[in-house]
Amino acid sequence: IGTYIGIPTIAKNYIQKHDRELLGREVTLDKMRLNLLLTELSIDSLKLYEQDAKTTFVSFDRFEFRINLWALLAHKISITKIKFEGLYTNIVQNKSQYNFDDLVKKFSSTEQDTTQKSSNWEIEIEHIILSRGSMNYRDQSLNATWKLRDLNLNIPRIYFSGQQTKAGLHLNISSGGSLNVETAYLMDKKFADLNIDLKKFALGDLLPYIKQDMNVGKIDGELNAKL
Repeated sequence: IGTYIGIPTIAKNYIQKHDRELLGREVTLDKMRLNLLLTELSIDSLKLYEQDAKTTFVSFDRFEFRINLWALLAHKISITKIKFEGLYTNIVQNKSQYNFDDLVKKFSSTEQDTTQKSSNWEIEIEHIILSRGSMNYRDQSLNATWKLRDLNLNIPRIYFSGQQTKAGLHLNISSGGSLNVETAYLMDKKFADLNIDLKKFALGDLLPYIKQDMNVGKIDGELNAKL
């Protein structure tokens, strides 16, 4: 019906003031909204920077999250929406090191949880959507760069037991080619039906990896495959 005007503003200011304490990195964001019943959260124009506080590590234009709190009464965790618009990610690898190792280390727990987990809870996630996404990946040790554009992901519903999950992924590779993936998955039975359609993939992108084991000077051509 409306928003708790004070809560989003307080949360936004707290995150930006204590970002180094919380994440060890700089964070900026434009707007945060929370609906009156605390079931829907939206964030506009968020940026998480690299450790240099200048280069963008992750950013998005808009994030939306919605949960059905009434479902908790029936021992059910029901997330009804997770949506990213304009999600950008910058991944840098140097052998076994990545530019997000500090984040993994910060949130990795050294303590083992010995408490019993209840199996009576049903988990359901609906409407997982990624639109207009992009990702840059750079392997410094191999001098290889991948730029993925027009990343679009649509998962109508994820079931963790009993029912089939379906998902679709589409992306374009800036150097050439596109990838479409459709899958149906039964998580409790570990069964998947996977369809992959790769079109006009530029084989030259594989050269840095092939040169690790073979004396190859150049690769040209395109790969088309349906699996």
